Amino acid sequence: WRALRTTAWDADLDRINMQLGFPELYDARKEPVNWISTVFDDSSWGSAVVIGSAGTAPWTNLTANPLPDSAESVLRPKSVVVTQSVGRLPSASRISFAPLYDRQGWSVAYAETALYSPTARDVTLQLGSDDAVKLWVNGSLALDRCIERLAAPAQDTVRIHLYAGWNPVRVKVVQMLNAWEMYFGIASADASGIVISVEQNISKPGWWRVSDGYAFDGNLGVVEGFNRAYPPETGGTVIWRPYYAPVEPLRHVASVIRIEPRTPGPTARVLYPERLTQAVGGAVFQSLDQADGSVVLDMGRDVLGYVSLSVTGANDGTVLDLGYAETLEDASGNAVS
Repeated sequence: WRALRTTAWDADLDRINMQLGFPELYDARKEPVNWISTVFDDSSWGSAVVIGSAGTAPWTNLTANPLPDSAESVLRPKSVVVTQSVGRLPSASRISFAPLYDRQGWSVAYAETALYSPTARDVTLQLGSDDAVKLWVNGSLALDRCIERLAAPAQDTVRIHLYAGWNPVRVKVVQMLNAWEMYFGIASADASGIVISVEQNISKPGWWRVSDGYAFDGNLGVVEGFNRAYPPETGGTVIWRPYYAPVEPLRHVASVIRIEPRTPGPTARVLYPERLTQAVGGAVFQSLDQADGSVVLDMGRDVLGYVSLSVTGANDGTVLDLGYAETLEDASGNAVS
């Protein structure tokens, strides 16, 4: 056997919620081309390592599968429920604190960077956080939101003044439980010429620095960490670590897909959706005017299987966003399938 650790799957993802598992983010551009082909050259791959013979823990009692192989057949969707035009969420820097610390709940962390502006001007900053957040610009408190929520881009907006040159920025994020992250962006109308760089270096954009994590007991809820000042605020000693978080289109959709602006009806960016229920042809998805196409399909029955798609005409980097649910609800929350 030969083996190669793939980089196509993104491990830096938070759970969908407390009941469900993790979403999957797969970048097909990072897979070795034609690696499943019989003529693929795997000579550069390393050898697999034998970690034990059959019976090695934790698989100490191997038994034959008593169930017959499942029968597999192609099942096409029964019907098209709705087509939608999906507006794009604003681009943002994303910092995920959870992978950086051993402690996940009832904690506080800080992120710092600097904004370069070629001229003095007012701009709109866009923040999202899980959970509570404070923002300082040029040493002055510009935003404080003591709240419990999942993070998404542009949950809060604040108009601030930037001086010509570099403007220091500090963000405090207070974590309760589960996901722990923040989004930071600049309204597109104001973003021209602005550079984000903690090193205050125009040639090194996208860099932040992130502080230690500071624990609190949580007896008073998220407000306890929100109101308490830690070394980055008090001027104490701080161990910082660099963090690369460029402003880019949103990739991690686990907690934000619900807030994307979706408009059903004839303006949807999907042509011939009914072909998805047929054996020939295919639907045409359009991305126009900062909006993309989306379609909801009803399989018409309980099913166990996997999705098989054939995509043609897509540009490099095109994102396919797939989701599923056990039941289909109408706008009032009533099950219709």
